[in-house]
Amino acid sequence: MLKKRFLFLALVTCWHTVIAGEIRGFWEDLPPMPTPRQEVATALLGGDMYVLGGLTDTIPGTATVEVFDTAAGQWRAAPPLPRGIHHGSAAVLDGKIYSVGGFGAAVPIFGNPIADVYEFDPDLGAWQVRAPLPSVRGSLFTVALQGRLYAIGGRDTVNSRTDVTVYDPVQNQWSQAAPLPLGLDHLAAAVVEGKIYVAGGRVTQGGFFLRNDPSAFVYDAQLDQWSPLADLPTPRSGHAAASVAGFLLVVGGEEPGRVFNQNEAYAPAEDRWISLPDLPTARHGLAIASVGNRMFTAGGGTVANIQPTGQAEVFNLLSFLTSLPQIGVGPDITSRLVLGNPGRQPLHVVAEFHRGEAGDDFSLSLDGQSASQLQLGIAAEGRVTLTTDPAALTGSAAATLFSNAPLLGNVLFSGPQGFAGVAVTEGGRRLFVNLSRDTGEGADSGVALADLSGQSNLITLSLLDSQGQLLSQRPLELEGFGQAARLISELFEDDVPDPFNGSLRIEGQGLVGAVAILLRPGQFATLPVSVVE
Repeated sequence: MLKKRFLFLALVTCWHTVIAGEIRGFWEDLPPMPTPRQEVATALLGGDMYVLGGLTDTIPGTATVEVFDTAAGQWRAAPPLPRGIHHGSAAVLDGKIYSVGGFGAAVPIFGNPIADVYEFDPDLGAWQVRAPLPSVRGSLFTVALQGRLYAIGGRDTVNSRTDVTVYDPVQNQWSQAAPLPLGLDHLAAAVVEGKIYVAGGRVTQGGFFLRNDPSAFVYDAQLDQWSPLADLPTPRSGHAAASVAGFLLVVGGEEPGRVFNQNEAYAPAEDRWISLPDLPTARHGLAIASVGNRMFTAGGGTVANIQPTGQAEVFNLLSFLTSLPQIGVGPDITSRLVLGNPGRQPLHVVAEFHRGEAGDDFSLSLDGQSASQLQLGIAAEGRVTLTTDPAALTGSAAATLFSNAPLLGNVLFSGPQGFAGVAVTEGGRRLFVNLSRDTGEGADSGVALADLSGQSNLITLSLLDSQGQLLSQRPLELEGFGQAARLISELFEDDVPDPFNGSLRIEGQGLVGAVAILLRPGQFATLPVSVVE
């Protein structure tokens, strides 16, 4: 804290979806799929999630197709596939749905791999046969990219495959692309910002399960080249993947004797994985599709290899980021955080509290409840007020707020030296603030900083005089969501003239939240922070 008897709080908001950095989210139940199935294929057309084929309790390869309207939250039937298929794949290209490969009804279930490709035209409401895959494959994954279909990996009756084949819908022909670096079946893939990402999968040899592999790869179609990525933290197969807000989300999966509920996100810009709230119902072979910042899931198996379900759930990604760079308390100080929702849809917020430059979890008492994480909802065009308990916190902390849309807010606080309010300002990588100091008048000023990137953030602080000339410079490193509050006399020690009237330039490698305060005898005030970039 800047002074033991002072408190200041401020909000710094990034008014855009965060493409790199941390994200959070929450799950909600959906109406169940009418026909419980596992090992299905999924395709998203408009706002409709088509769930194709799969295994039921009684049919080892159904032709059933059901559609979930993600806007209306309702299921309906669609024309069935030309044949029963399980462990197939699907993608949408030029407004049409393609069913690619899979296994036909047979015992054992992997005994009848197929090369069939079918095209569904929603305007005609009918399926037609298209050119088959060059080789029979099931447990593969197909995505659409740049007007082509890419059928990736999979297995025949006995072995995992490295095959990557490309379909041209105009020529109705398949061609070969660079193979996967590793043969994988039961893999998951999605297109994120123009590139194909593959994460995890199963290695099968001679018809036997060898292992779930954690490898992840990215494919550049311009170079026809695969490159390795950071391993998937939880090796699994039979999982599902979707592209949401610039992240690759990987959910569910299985291994012999176990079904996974892990939900992990890959940040391409940083080559790292982020743990997210678990899938409420552990499942494998499930349907998945993303619309905006929402990831829809349906069906799957709740026991390894068996037990199909119609369970459906949606994950709501919270990618708007707001920071409280400094929360501190002293005697007789009361603080009220007022958050407002300017939108016409309900706002969901997850607040996480951190302490120190390492960003350690910290429990903060608000309205009599102490927690290191707080979840709250704000009605459309509504607001909520949270009040700190001055007896429950000593020292200083910071908070990071994740929301599904921009929020407004300000902090009102009162104490022995007066009353002040801080409004929402924008955060960035380069900030600028005016500061002053005069020990003869008992006046000083300082700054509180908070990392918004979720990882180590090297910040350069430059002290400038009134003419913009550099007086002193020092680095400050914050870990993910770390925070620091310092007087300028503490930051730069003997390099600060007395009296001083100048400015502080703040430059971070990642996003930074900041607020400054001016301290005078009997009063305190906040100072505006300008975002340069």
